[in-house]
Amino acid sequence: MEEDNLLIQSWLNISKDPVVGVDQTGNNLWIRIKENYNNHRNQFTERKPG
Repeated sequence: MEEDNLLIQSWLNISKDPVVGVDQTGNNLWIRIKENYNNHRNQFTERKPG
């Protein structure tokens, strides 16, 4: 459950970024979400694209 919340929080943080916002590509969006998640994951498994 905590891992799901972290993933959701990463998505919210990146998708609502006022500096980049809607101007980022879908691929770039998910790369940034993955990086944000992996930077805050602590004991959870590292996520890889694909």
